[in-house]
Amino acid sequence: MLTIVECLSAFERNILMIYLVCLLLLMFMVQGMVVVRCKGLLNLPTFHAPRITPNVTVVVVAHNESRNLRVLVPALLRQQYENFEVLVVLDRCSDDSEDYLTSLKSPLLHILKSEGREGWNPKKAGIALAAETAKGTILLFTDADCTPLSDRWISSMAEAFQPQTDLVIGYSPYTYQPGFLNKVIQFDTLFTAFQYLGLASAGNAYMSVGRNWSYRSTVYQSLGFGKTASITGGDDDLLFQRLLKEKNYQVNIKEESWVESLPHEDWRKWFRQKRRHLSVGRHYSLKKAWLPGVFLWTWWMYLPLLGILFFSNFWLAVVFFILRLLVIAAIFYIIARSLRTKITFVEYILLDIFYNICYFMLSLSVLLSKKVQWK
Repeated sequence: MLTIVECLSAFERNILMIYLVCLLLLMFMVQGMVVVRCKGLLNLPTFHAPRITPNVTVVVVAHNESRNLRVLVPALLRQQYENFEVLVVLDRCSDDSEDYLTSLKSPLLHILKSEGREGWNPKKAGIALAAETAKGTILLFTDADCTPLSDRWISSMAEAFQPQTDLVIGYSPYTYQPGFLNKVIQFDTLFTAFQYLGLASAGNAYMSVGRNWSYRSTVYQSLGFGKTASITGGDDDLLFQRLLKEKNYQVNIKEESWVESLPHEDWRKWFRQKRRHLSVGRHYSLKKAWLPGVFLWTWWMYLPLLGILFFSNFWLAVVFFILRLLVIAAIFYIIARSLRTKITFVEYILLDIFYNICYFMLSLSVLLSKKVQWK
């Protein structure tokens, strides 16, 4: 890169520098605009418990998750809520999940077995079966490898349903473990939460995460998965976009509403999971994808352009780096603290660069290969 820049004439270097500065200013303005909009995440409204406690059905779709169900299901049955049931859908299970669940003999627990539906993604077929069977007026979802951090999880999510609310978006952090992969996962969770929770708080909701979200059963029954039923992934974000209407959702990030997830301990499994999530993005409508898409594009391109400017004008590149750090990284850090994400400021700077490269490689692999699967 240094050799290429040195080959240019002084005039050409000046033109290149002006071009880079204009691009970086534009990208900084776009990122700044999105970040400022997302800071509303720090000032979300509080909810008041409804006069009538709604009937809630907690739905878990599990595929050979016996080990995880032994942790999750007892935690669900201990929830302090008046009117709820737990519906576990066993998706093509060949382990002892059914035997374990049956041994609990709880009147709150109901077991369904799903062998899939023709033309449907297996997990979505399980969700559809649960929605058709559930007694609750509110369907509350989590995954088998998750655990509520409070015995008021159901209560907190139910309280977020105001008269005009059809959807509630929750937060799901990952368990802290030693190792660099876990640091990357924590940063990824923060970065994703910043986008979907922050934009939702600003009135630009476009997705939720399946580990912790809820919607009214009547809304699902009227719309369902539709043409997205066969797509692998998207049981949360694509369905969310189908059910979304103007101002019919709430964001709930109270700590008592959090559900903690087990992180991957293997890089290949994490890459596979991220590829599945990213592959769903091609099915987003332009209306929902443009704002997070523009933010991601400017975020990807900012550091490479900054690197080019570094060889043209070192001090100007330093100024842009510090400017971005003070505005964007500072707000990220504040949100990280509010979401109890244990990332230091120095770690943020390093992970920002590393994750930028990882995300680009993952996106490229999704474009080159369309083969993804759930389990």
